[in-house]
Amino acid sequence: MSTSLKLYVKMFFLFGIPYGLLMALFDYVLGIGFSWQYFVLMTVIFGGIMSLMLVTYHVSRLKRTLGEDGISDNNVGVNHTRKYTSKLSFADVVNEIKSHPKFAKSNFKYLDNGISFTTTATMQSWGEVINIIPDGEQEGEYWYKISSRPYIPTTLLDYGKNLQNVKMLGELIS
Repeated sequence: MSTSLKLYVKMFFLFGIPYGLLMALFDYVLGIGFSWQYFVLMTVIFGGIMSLMLVTYHVSRLKRTLGEDGISDNNVGVNHTRKYTSKLSFADVVNEIKSHPKFAKSNFKYLDNGISFTTTATMQSWGEVINIIPDGEQEGEYWYKISSRPYIPTTLLDYGKNLQNVKMLGELIS
């Protein structure tokens, strides 16, 4: 089963079954009674529409962000981590990120082994938590592990926003 199809099926069940149960429960409470046909119909209609709309948009945004890399099990989720090399020291990387207009308003926290910051909410997301951790140095080359995840842990689809953050920061420090 392809990665996109798995995502369509997952979203179909995650949206359809709760909606179908809620509608069937609502009818039962109103005295209409429980009907399996109504439950299945509501599950299929709502789950189908939601998965079709949301996953199609998510996949199209991922394709736009990834370009020719293609969609795989590793990049279809909402948590993304990549390693990048740079000639910039950690202090220079932090200054470069703080001076970037997209991240200037972010809340920066220094960790024992790196830096963490959160982006502000936009129309596409409730914000992201981005971590940059130095991962070694050799002959003037520094390695950094950049990860981005949604601020709200229950986020199912991010429409490529976290992958965009990781790629943008990787290009910024490279």
